[in-house]
Amino acid sequence: GGFLPTNDRAAALASGLIVDPFLQPAGPWGAMFSLTAVGTVVDRYLTTVFPLPKALALAERYQRFVAAAGTLACGQEGPPIDPLLPLPENRAAKARLMGDSSLGQLSRRLMVGVALALRRRLAAVTRNGFKTGRITVVGGPTGCPVWTQIVADVLDRELFIAGGPTAGAVGAALMGGIG
Repeated sequence: GGFLPTNDRAAALASGLIVDPFLQPAGPWGAMFSLTAVGTVVDRYLTTVFPLPKALALAERYQRFVAAAGTLACGQEGPPIDPLLPLPENRAAKARLMGDSSLGQLSRRLMVGVALALRRRLAAVTRNGFKTGRITVVGGPTGCPVWTQIVADVLDRELFIAGGPTAGAVGAALMGGIG
């Protein structure tokens, strides 16, 4: 997702962004967007589609997903998997999606798909007049250099990583303490 500080609440709302006061009731405003449930989608791929042992805990599946993505160079993965499309439900649809892809290819295809979805969302925001300057990433995927490099490549931008994989939880705890 994204966070854009703004003084123009109406423009942010017109752009389909979620808008909350940022530190003061009268603004400036925190305009936000997310790739709805993308983490849940990745989890579902890891538990139902990817060729990983079913007995593995989700954390171990994620570690193998990340490690497999690192075994390939950029461009070796094949067509991206769009995480915003419905997950295939039946065996034949899953087989078509997977083709003869290795776990590394499937992992990179999904990571590239997430990065492309983020690029589309950022493009929509900029079409509505918002400028994206520095891109700082926080949370889960920041612990995976392969994934952050894929995002940087797809966005053709330098990424700044802050707070590590648990930054969201730390931020929520701080805000809870302030509240």
